[in-house]
Amino acid sequence: MRNQKRKGTCSQTYRDTARNAVADTAVVLILIIVFSILGVVGHDVFNDLNDDINSSSGMSNRTKDTTNRLFHLYPALLDDLYLMAFFLLVIFLVVSVFFLDTHPILLFLNLIMLIFVLIAGGLLGNAYDDMMTDSSLTASANQFPYMSHINANFITYSIIIGFIVLGAMFIKLRRG
Repeated sequence: MRNQKRKGTCSQTYRDTARNAVADTAVVLILIIVFSILGVVGHDVFNDLNDDINSSSGMSNRTKDTTNRLFHLYPALLDDLYLMAFFLLVIFLVVSVFFLDTHPILLFLNLIMLIFVLIAGGLLGNAYDDMMTDSSLTASANQFPYMSHINANFITYSIIIGFIVLGAMFIKLRRG
């Protein structure tokens, strides 16, 4: 018995491939925002912990020096990790979408779904901005320049990523 690729109807093809690609775009955008929020909140918590350790008389000077050093390394390290994760997630998304076999007639449906993803991206960007303008997190948020730039322009990056994904999904050579 030969192995043959079974082709389904147009709706089955869409359900199995294209919707997952747009959903993957939404997942990447959510991961980016969640990583940002956790990084800034983690910095704020680490700041409080560092203050408590430095004000404690029961801690050794070595412990205080270690926590101070780690506290000052945390923003630069996490900001660089965020930037790397951002680009790697986008590359992963584009490469994984490129291998999907989708029919060009589904471009209209994907554009509609992309509009919803972009609206969600705008809402996520605004939620991040609202959280970071809170007086308790503003000082911590200012320690992350890459994170602040990407999230301040989140809707722009969402549009760019969305159209790159659509391009990778539909503009490719058909394999025989």
